[in-house]
Amino acid sequence: MHAANRKAGGVLITISTFSWAITQWFMVWIFARQGGPAAAGEYSSLLSLLTPVFIVASLGLRTIYLTHHRVWPLRTYLNLRFIGLAAGGAVFLGAALLEDKFTVSLILAMVTVRTIDLVIDIYGAAIQRQERLAWLGTLGIATNLLTAGAVAAAVLAGGSLSAAVGASALVYLTFLGVYWKTVGPVDQDVTEPPGGPLGGAATILKASLPVTISQGIAGVAAYLPILLLGRWADNAVVGVFTGAAYLITAANLVGSVAHTILITSFRTQFFSQGAWHTYQRAVKISIVLLALVLALIPVIVYLGNPILRFVYGPEFSLPHTALIVLGIAIIPIAPSYLFSAVLAVYNRFRVEALIWVVAIAIASTGGVLLLSAAFDPLNAGMVTAALLSWTRFFGVFAFTRQAAARIRTPDRPPVREEQ
Repeated sequence: MHAANRKAGGVLITISTFSWAITQWFMVWIFARQGGPAAAGEYSSLLSLLTPVFIVASLGLRTIYLTHHRVWPLRTYLNLRFIGLAAGGAVFLGAALLEDKFTVSLILAMVTVRTIDLVIDIYGAAIQRQERLAWLGTLGIATNLLTAGAVAAAVLAGGSLSAAVGASALVYLTFLGVYWKTVGPVDQDVTEPPGGPLGGAATILKASLPVTISQGIAGVAAYLPILLLGRWADNAVVGVFTGAAYLITAANLVGSVAHTILITSFRTQFFSQGAWHTYQRAVKISIVLLALVLALIPVIVYLGNPILRFVYGPEFSLPHTALIVLGIAIIPIAPSYLFSAVLAVYNRFRVEALIWVVAIAIASTGGVLLLSAAFDPLNAGMVTAALLSWTRFFGVFAFTRQAAARIRTPDRPPVREEQ
């Protein structure tokens, strides 16, 4: 793959990732504008339940398909994906149908979309392994744009929430055919005998277990405040919270981009100057990010409600204290990604999962206690988000500093000899 094509593919993949995030926000926004907080809340509550379940049900297969040294046929991964989706769908349907505040048609529409999406995910992995990144990014962008268009058309035509999500399912189904045709010949590099429709399944699942656990933890963390609010508050409260919480999502996107951009230079510095200098550089960049976010807090506190009402509608307002806590929750998010990148450079991979588990436990405990004590649910949701972000920050900061102090001379990577 030529460098220019690889660079163009990387750019398109990045645009695809951002367009996906914008599409997700757009759906919440248009549901809020047309159906009010209750519509946005019903969709968000179901999404908070659906996402962690289906992340676990995906079994980390994309990562294993792309990275495992042994290569099994694509059909093995597809069959495992179908089994995981069947199990995940059953769990989600059982949990969602037990609630009396969700529409059955919306539940079915959302599980359909996610099922098709995760089948596409396997075909996308096959395209990625063929190093056709530009085409993969283009397909992702097209899917996201047409999904947004289909949802908007359904809503503006007077369709229900279920009809809008169903329209997005039709887009995904169409693109599933495109992905299937695009993959073309596969299994050219298979190293393992087929061994039946599930040949190699045991080895694949053993390799995928740590990935599944890690991704599942991250999925729970991403939706934790909404998951808790959905159990104690009605859909309208969840909708108002979700609208404001997209500021947290934006902060996570900024942090994720910083992580992706800086991890390579952190690695270079680690091998050239050592662990402590790498840690100090992360601290300096974090201070700059903290200063930028702190400058935004007065805007969030004093202009937050006018902006929320303008963007989403007149019913979308937060208590003043919730806005303050929202600002506090956002402060450490981007710096956490920097220290997470340094921990990865130090090869402290298990530490990140441990930190997430502790953060989820502390935030869940705090949120449940507040909600059980009849604390204002919007304030409780923001406190949960703040506990999660700050616990993670202190965790990655402390472990990065500790590792930097202990690592003396890094093992240099092997140098490829000139032929």
